[in-house]
Amino acid sequence: MSLDGIFTRVCLRWNWPLCVIMACALLSLAPTGVTAQVAGDPPVLAPGLHRLSFPRADEPAIGYAIDKKKIAVTGYSMGGTGSWHFAEKFPERFSAAIPVAGRPPASASGWRLPVLAIHSRDDQVAPFDPTEARIAELQKAGVNAKLIPLTGITHYETRRFTDALRQAVPWLREVWKQELRRDGNP
Repeated sequence: MSLDGIFTRVCLRWNWPLCVIMACALLSLAPTGVTAQVAGDPPVLAPGLHRLSFPRADEPAIGYAIDKKKIAVTGYSMGGTGSWHFAEKFPERFSAAIPVAGRPPASASGWRLPVLAIHSRDDQVAPFDPTEARIAELQKAGVNAKLIPLTGITHYETRRFTDALRQAVPWLREVWKQELRRDGNP
């Protein structure tokens, strides 16, 4: 099975909402004006920028028109730690952060983005307490910060995070609505 096939199977079967959000976050790091075009098995591409689109069965292909005000960064485990890091270092690139089972930064000083952290109290790899403390610190500073605490889920039971991830979609929509109101749109 090709790497694309494995990626598609894993994402669609267990973590499709997370994969969609992660794909949008990764695309946000690309320079502006870049789209994608893939038909069938994609060719091996040399390093650089490429115009690609994503075909869909019985529907028009998708060429990503990304609203730069609606880009969230997310990741799981080390990717969750990375989402905390990228949101802290590059807040102008993202509208929100959704770290899952990741370690937060040592301090929330100067944090500007809304954050929805998803973490299990029973995580044996990334401790729960630092995430809980960071979210409380952000809330005290007036940041839109929310924690979805889970119980009975170990670090490696990734598919059991799906229900919590579903809560990220309405949360993110509300964050984007609030941003529109701040920009003067109804």
